[in-house]
Amino acid sequence: MHRLAMMFAVLAAAGSVSSAAPPAPTPGRYTAEQAAHGAQVYAQACVMCHKQDLGGDFDTPPLVGRFARNWADSNLASLADDLHRTMPQFAPGSLNAQDNAAVLAYILQANGEPAGTQPLPSDPAALARMPFKP
Repeated sequence: MHRLAMMFAVLAAAGSVSSAAPPAPTPGRYTAEQAAHGAQVYAQACVMCHKQDLGGDFDTPPLVGRFARNWADSNLASLADDLHRTMPQFAPGSLNAQDNAAVLAYILQANGEPAGTQPLPSDPAALARMPFKP
């Protein structure tokens, strides 16, 4: 009888473990709408150099793949500042803060980061608290 009770206890414990909810996914740091807007801005201001697939070419670095590794130790403020100061190549600094954040959201999406419920901020102080981690 003791053996039977122990078997039920083990089965009950196993059932409670398997019915436990999986951990909630980490929410994304941009919205799907923001990334879609970023894709539109990218198509107008970036695609001619960085290409449709964000892969770049011989003269232009990619914005996916090794791009993520190159920025891995940075925060999003550093990346946003670099985008603002240097892009688009033919008119650096011409994108407003919201468009710059939208392009950054599109880049995060292209590097595999899921969308969330809050837009990526354009405020440098807020972006400085966000590591680049797609």
